[in-house]
Amino acid sequence: MSIIQMTQAGFAEAQRFIHVNTNKANDFCSNKISTSKYSVWTFLPKFLFEQFRRYINLFFLFVAACQQIPGVSPTGRYTTIIPLSFILLVSAVKEVFEDLRRHTADRRTNSTKTLVLRENKWQKMQWMHIKVGDIVEVRNNEGIPADLLLLDSSLRGGACYIETSNIDGETNLKLKQSLPPTTNLLDSLQLSGLRLSICCGVPVRELDKFVGTLWLPDNTSFSIGLNQLLLRGSYLKNTEWIYGTVLYTGHETKIMLNSSVAPLKRSTIDVQINKYILFLLGGMSFLIIFTTVGNLIWTASYGSALWYLGDTSITLRSSVFIVITAFILFHTLIPISLPVTLDVVRLIQAQFISLDREMYDEESNTPAVARTSNLNEDLGQSLEEQIVKRDADVDFFFTTLALCHTVVPERTGEWENRPVLVYRASSPDEKALVEASSQLGYVFTERDADSITLEVQGEPMVFKILNVLEFTSSRKRMSVIVKDPEDRILLLVKGADSVIYERLSPKSAYVTETVDHLRVFARAGLRTLCIAYAEIEPEIYEEWRLRYHLASTTIVDRENALAAMADEIERNLLLMGVTAIEDKLQDEVPGTIAYLQAAGISIWLLTGDKLETAVNIGECTAFIKCLR
Repeated sequence: MSIIQMTQAGFAEAQRFIHVNTNKANDFCSNKISTSKYSVWTFLPKFLFEQFRRYINLFFLFVAACQQIPGVSPTGRYTTIIPLSFILLVSAVKEVFEDLRRHTADRRTNSTKTLVLRENKWQKMQWMHIKVGDIVEVRNNEGIPADLLLLDSSLRGGACYIETSNIDGETNLKLKQSLPPTTNLLDSLQLSGLRLSICCGVPVRELDKFVGTLWLPDNTSFSIGLNQLLLRGSYLKNTEWIYGTVLYTGHETKIMLNSSVAPLKRSTIDVQINKYILFLLGGMSFLIIFTTVGNLIWTASYGSALWYLGDTSITLRSSVFIVITAFILFHTLIPISLPVTLDVVRLIQAQFISLDREMYDEESNTPAVARTSNLNEDLGQSLEEQIVKRDADVDFFFTTLALCHTVVPERTGEWENRPVLVYRASSPDEKALVEASSQLGYVFTERDADSITLEVQGEPMVFKILNVLEFTSSRKRMSVIVKDPEDRILLLVKGADSVIYERLSPKSAYVTETVDHLRVFARAGLRTLCIAYAEIEPEIYEEWRLRYHLASTTIVDRENALAAMADEIERNLLLMGVTAIEDKLQDEVPGTIAYLQAAGISIWLLTGDKLETAVNIGECTAFIKCLR
């Protein structure tokens, strides 16, 4: 029995096994998606259910039912049911209009074509026909058709850049890196002869969770993770092409798993309207009670003398009829047209947003698109312009800045007989730090799968990359382990001061002075990072490396195992210094916040920065001032 078969036997319930280039063996869901709410058959029941979840519609339905009782309604049998039917019709037209747009968008997405390797040749196929195990080619600025495992790219070392703004709202490009055994696949013959097996987890909605193992035909295994995963809904940027194999399709992709029905949210207007309606209900109830009691008193006093009214005796039936009659008479205090009027106003406002030329972004050629009529009551955006400036100091400090990152250099022609380098980064902070080092003579020139080349004051230096311990929101730091030209093994770390300081060696210098500098930078609204290092003995590193490789290939609880191994090696650090990066506010942010708050829209400030930095941003945007 092969290793793959044994693995399948042990984890079949919690894992999926994918055979690349043999998609007949992969029985998974279609890549066709549907984001619409209704179909022809489900529209009426679902629409009526949604409408009568609103208490106000249920209220008027009860009024209409009461009016059908003979001899009770003073306003006729159809004075409520006809307006209610008209209001439901208007709401139905609005729902049909919005759902037709969803159907159109679904058809457009499902019909998008991409190159798929089938029968040893590239074929243009619609996204809906892509299957798990297919190898696809995606070109620059094209969308990713399914959740893919990156195999190779046009960039050196199999790297590529992905924009995920449609998934997580982040406009910064993210760097992805293929595995060494799948790079340099230059033609369809090599790709069609590729026989790989992939063991990965079942689809989960968490964007930051993905682990798996790639198996070669000789049973050699390699761990795969988020660094090789390209999500549907993202776009390829600054990369001519990539090859990827399909892992998850259709409604099993992460973007679709996160597209569940949103919970009901009430805007400030809805809350105020509900308060007014409750107030009117209270007034109506008082009038009903007052009218009923008055009628009973009048009937008891004078009813017997008015023979022409017929039987005027007070019974339970007559009392109930009086209450119902008063209820029907006074129900008009609550306006029946209020809900549909608000829906129409929201729809028109959404169209105004889509047609507003002032909200057109010339740089990205992107107009404002209101995909929902509730957009004007549910907005979120980054307050910061993501433009950074450089800052720097000492020799080893800048060497570390030039090494500890995931930036990829691109050569774009020559200037004064020297190649022009353009840095492609997933974070503007990383790009700023690498550019700062370059400006001061520590030029990052080349990255391979296992090495980084710097030009330090004109002299080339090659550092061998041994391990990259990636940044995560829980770790709040990233590290690289390199072997320098003198064969020293160095651990280079950059991260938040809260996690770096607790890992510093007692021998580390300038700790107190650096804390003072951090406070000053934070009060100025700058984003800060601490830079530290440690030299590792070869014997200690080799023992740790073996255990780290074992943790990286495990299927169960890989993330925690890798985090524990990283935490073990990132100890006894020596502090080198800190960086401070300015992040300018976008234009007109304070004025925009003031307008939104004046309109009664609730605003939250979400940030991962230090408290002092967050306070500074709040003051610069007039956000804190408005709250006081």
